[in-house]
Amino acid sequence: MSKHIVSHASILKEDQVDTIRYAIETLLGELSKFVLLWSFFFSLHLDHLFLMAFMIFSCIRVVAGGFHFSTYLSCLIGSFVMYTVIIMSTQFILLTSYSKILLIVLSVIILYVFAPVIPLNRYEHNKGSILRKRLQTAVMVMILFVFALYTNQIQLFTLSLFVFALQLFIGGIKHEKLL
Repeated sequence: MSKHIVSHASILKEDQVDTIRYAIETLLGELSKFVLLWSFFFSLHLDHLFLMAFMIFSCIRVVAGGFHFSTYLSCLIGSFVMYTVIIMSTQFILLTSYSKILLIVLSVIILYVFAPVIPLNRYEHNKGSILRKRLQTAVMVMILFVFALYTNQIQLFTLSLFVFALQLFIGGIKHEKLL
């Protein structure tokens, strides 16, 4: 599909072709992964929890970055495991208020230390852009926290945030980000 679009757009420069190809492949991959995951959780009547966890996770990931798998299949499997752990934990583990506070504080510390985790070849990093991404991450977490309180889904928020922080930690270690 990306080759077809590029072949019909003769005004594109070579660096634009790679960017467009990457964007199309990423969009189609993410869309197909979302549909497969949503279908699975829909069949279990847990699609509402999946959608909320997906929203929480995706909103933070857009600004903070994170761990990336090398293939579509490994990403699909990793995402399936991650969302299953979040949703099943929400269903079967009751966190105390103290546990929620502890997990949120730990998650925020990890986010502050490791955000943003973006592949080094995608963006130029400087102190200003890193600080801006950290502030954007903090604002997004606060907005989602208020949303979770409003919808009475604080446990889902806490577990989603914690799992996100863990994958950000792994992504930071993978990219050799120093503490």
